[in-house]
Amino acid sequence: MRTSRRSLLFVLILLGASFASAFAQEAVPPAVFGETVDVEVVNVDVFVTDRDGQPVLGLTRDDFEIVADGRPVPIEFFSAPSADAVYLKLPGSPGSLPEADAAPPPPRPTLVVYVDNLNLTGGRRKEALNHLEKLIEDRMQTGHRAMVVVFDRSLRILVPATDDLRAVRGAFAEIARTQPRATQRLAQEQRLKVELEQITPADFVSGLMDQISWFAQEEAQDTRMALIALNDLMSLLAGVEGPKIVFLVSGGISTEPGRTLWEAFDRRYGGTWGSQVDQRRAGDLDANEVQRELQRVTRAAQASRALIYAVDAGIRGPAMDAGEVGSEIVSGSTPGEFGQVEASSNIGSLADRSGGRRLLSGPDLTSTLTVVAREIASAYSLGFTPAPDRADRMRDLTVRVKREGVRVRHREGYWRRSPEQQLAATALAAASLDTGENPLGARLEVEVNGRGGRKREQQVKVLARLPISQLTLVPAEGRHAGKLLFEFAVRDEEGRVQSFPPREQTFSIPEADLAAAASQTIAYSVEMQLAPGNYHLAVAVLDAVGGVRSTATISFQVKK
Repeated sequence: MRTSRRSLLFVLILLGASFASAFAQEAVPPAVFGETVDVEVVNVDVFVTDRDGQPVLGLTRDDFEIVADGRPVPIEFFSAPSADAVYLKLPGSPGSLPEADAAPPPPRPTLVVYVDNLNLTGGRRKEALNHLEKLIEDRMQTGHRAMVVVFDRSLRILVPATDDLRAVRGAFAEIARTQPRATQRLAQEQRLKVELEQITPADFVSGLMDQISWFAQEEAQDTRMALIALNDLMSLLAGVEGPKIVFLVSGGISTEPGRTLWEAFDRRYGGTWGSQVDQRRAGDLDANEVQRELQRVTRAAQASRALIYAVDAGIRGPAMDAGEVGSEIVSGSTPGEFGQVEASSNIGSLADRSGGRRLLSGPDLTSTLTVVAREIASAYSLGFTPAPDRADRMRDLTVRVKREGVRVRHREGYWRRSPEQQLAATALAAASLDTGENPLGARLEVEVNGRGGRKREQQVKVLARLPISQLTLVPAEGRHAGKLLFEFAVRDEEGRVQSFPPREQTFSIPEADLAAAASQTIAYSVEMQLAPGNYHLAVAVLDAVGGVRSTATISFQVKK
């Protein structure tokens, strides 16, 4: 899947607002509305364990402290683990699970299986997914939603967030029928290693250097695309309400692709060919670039409340020091090369900073995932309203528990988003994953009007309608004014998503006509130029006065 703000396929033409009644768009002074209201509550999923790694339950709001961006903040929302988690009583704790704050049921957790086909072999992938499928089925039966995503040089959403267990099973079966690329890459790397040991004539050595260089550059490009895909997924998940638990099935992300081959070459021919090797490696992927992109993905995961469990199905299996056992869930490990250890460490760090951890794939992974399921069920949810300062930057986050001998795990930061950023994430998720709520009763209408301005493209008119009775209006000098923000996003049949910047619409209704307006709708119209194909369109709307967001989607076809 590819997301962008600009595309050759899509052109947005704003036509202004139209009304089903005689009410017309009218410029309303900004002072009438004040600041746009869209309060973002930061929810933090917190895991508390004892010295033996067992979940600690029975804690109350008063047992926790949150420090956000260096300042203590009040815990405004608190939810304790549900009753299906195993209760472990602490000395001095109450004899039953504390009740959560009286509030509407929170959004259901979404389980995301992300399969990195570029860095997996068939056998290791099969082993990991066989174990994971059992966990997903069990969790779906307790009310979790699931989605399945594959990366194989592009991000493909096989199943969006769903309750349909049959669809999820079908996605796992589809993955099993594909050939992961790591198998081919291993064979190519092994062939080059054999040639390194056998080739000596100067002419052939030069050609071998070219082959290693091409191999390294291809691996570097794959790494860049893998990081972009991960960041795109986290951006999508930012628009999905509730906790997101991502199972990242991968063999790791290498900081320096091709390093093993170049070092082998240097050991054999370095004295003679060192300068030429350095020249060819100058264009390789910079390790600092990978680390910067990993930081970007980490921030996106933290901002989207995505808890990542990295299921490490490394090609050779990562080496592991005995000291790591106490800090990670371990289901098996085998010795490996430095490059594999480093690649595994990268996804492990990504998981740790999101509040999750690395799981090593192996025969005992099912029992390991049983522990993970228990962790998920034993999470505390703490919520606070961030300070009303400038948005669009990462803030540090620390949660403390006023108990001795416990360990606390949670994401390390949060991103305070502006209302426009929140709306963009909502529209993107709705178009890509068909998620979102519709409290405003928005609906979409699509009309294909024939040839557009470009070859093969058709002109498509889109109308977004909202009942005026569902909107919050502000009295102002004999009229009642409203303010709406719209964002549209559209996904084509190849999974490419085009989103557009938010558009603001203000309007007002005379006091005398207010009662009649309650039965009317307000509509916002846009036009797009689309090539023939199947599309899924979403609109996200923010009632800027009432602070309510709403989404609506529609699927349609543009015929040839």
